[in-house]
Formats: sequence, structure tokens, C-alpha cells
Amino acid sequence: CSLNPEDLTPENLPDVTKILENSSILNESITGTLQDYKAMEKAQWNKNIAELEQELNKALKISADFGYTYKNSSFNDNDTIDTSFSLNAFGAKLTAGIAMPVTGQNKTPAGQLSLSWSPNSHKEQKIKKEQGQINIQLANLDILQATEDFRTDLEESITTKEDLLWTRSLNIEEANLYRELVSDMQNWFNAGFITDSENRQAQVNYQKALIQCKITDIELLLNSIKTKMLFIDEGEQK
Repeated sequence: CSLNPEDLTPENLPDVTKILENSSILNESITGTLQDYKAMEKAQWNKNIAELEQELNKALKISADFGYTYKNSSFNDNDTIDTSFSLNAFGAKLTAGIAMPVTGQNKTPAGQLSLSWSPNSHKEQKIKKEQGQINIQLANLDILQATEDFRTDLEESITTKEDLLWTRSLNIEEANLYRELVSDMQNWFNAGFITDSENRQAQVNYQKALIQCKITDIELLLNSIKTKMLFIDEGEQK
């Protein structure tokens, strides 16, 4: 907060106590579902993508092209409209095409059919298939890890909150005791029973107790924010 330690006072810290008490953080239980856990959503998404890519690698690949050739040398320099269809599977490529002259006297279309096969293409497709299976396995491992992380994160958030609530009650009790002591010490100082330094020390102890109360309240707010960030909120779902 850009404060020097000697300048740290309860007045300089954010007034979060009222915010905390007016919220439901103190009384609500920390809950969350595995379905809404962000890490699980990401793992499921990656698995869906891996499965989709695997299916695309398995499927036949069909493509079509349409074009216009100006002064096609195969048709005595006449212009042609060209269409072609290609089918790829298992390293083989089947191509069929038709060229239709649009200029000149001869309007007879010409067709072309070709079949090619490449060992390297077949090997590449096999590698892609194996890589796809590995990606799916890795995605399943991520899902298992997300399930374990969900339990760990939720338990950690619950434990942290319980510890902070216990600390908060002790801090409040301690601050109340120091407040009463400050009043008593002031009376004793006025009566001449204690020194000025002893009276000031009591006030310092009370200030420290108040600061600790506010720090614990801030930690409770931060823990609540951290927990909510683990899960998908309604806005993100929309």
C-alpha cells in the first residue's frame, strides 16, 4: 500500500470490516461443483478438440475447386471454366476434373481423371492418427488431474477460511482486552501510578491489535475472491 511500517495505522488500512460483515462471506459455506471448476472445463474442452481432430484424421477428405483459365493452351488458347474434385484417403489421392471452353468454335468439354499414391503421405497420416490417440490420452490425464486439483483447492479454501475465522475471533477478543487496558492505563497514568512510556505502550498494543483485525478481514476477503475465481460464474456461463 506504499506505506512505511512506522506509518501503518488502522486508519491507513482499507475499511473492509463493514464490507465483510455486510456480505455473506462470514456465514456462507464454501462450495463448488466439479462441473463448474475452471480447470475441469478447460480439460474437457481440450479432450473434445482432440477427439474432433482424431475424427477428422480418420475421415475421407474431399475438396473441390472452381476456376477460369485465360487462353488455355490445352484448348488452342481458348478460355475455359475449370472444375475439379479431389478425394484423399490412406495416402491416395483421386482427382477428377472437367474443363469447359467458353470461347472459340469448339465447346466440347474435356475431362481428366488421375490417381496417385504416396508412401510418405500414408506414413504421415498414420503418424497423425497415433499423435491424435496420444492427445486424447493426455486429455484424459488432464481430466483426472483436474478432478484431484478440485478436491485439493476446495479443501484448502475451506481450511484457510476456518483458520482465518478462528484467528479473527481471537484478534477481536484481544483488541477488546487492549481497549479496556488502554482506558485503565490512562486512569493509572493520570493518578501517577505508571509512566508516560507505559501508557503509550498500551496504546501502541491496542493499535497493533486493531491492525491485525483488519489484516485478517482482508485475508478473508482475498480467500473468498480466490475461491470464486476457481469456478465459472453465471456471467461466464452466459
